[in-house]
Amino acid sequence: MHFVNCLIIVLLLSLSQLSLESPNNEGDNRARLLRFVSLIAGSYYDGKENPLLRKTVLPVQANAFYPSLTIYLEDNEKPEPPFRQLLVLRERPDGYIAITPYFFPYDNK
Repeated sequence: MHFVNCLIIVLLLSLSQLSLESPNNEGDNRARLLRFVSLIAGSYYDGKENPLLRKTVLPVQANAFYPSLTIYLEDNEKPEPPFRQLLVLRERPDGYIAITPYFFPYDNK
């Protein structure tokens, strides 16, 4: 539960850096981001158990392709070697949020 609270706080803090409307005036993106936060905070996503609840949040930032949001997560379930997960969140034309995960190992240098 502590993880979910931290995730919600971090995402809500990111709202202050986002404009109210998308570049093509499709509406209030703050409401869309809050809708996405509710999906992450829930225990299920697309009818399956939400794997994000087992992760640890690292930095969250809006990227240059707003309304996309980039979230870096540490995968604590792979101790040898540790992996980092990059999630790229992009709003699709139908209003849903597309999540593209990328996994890569930590650089131990």
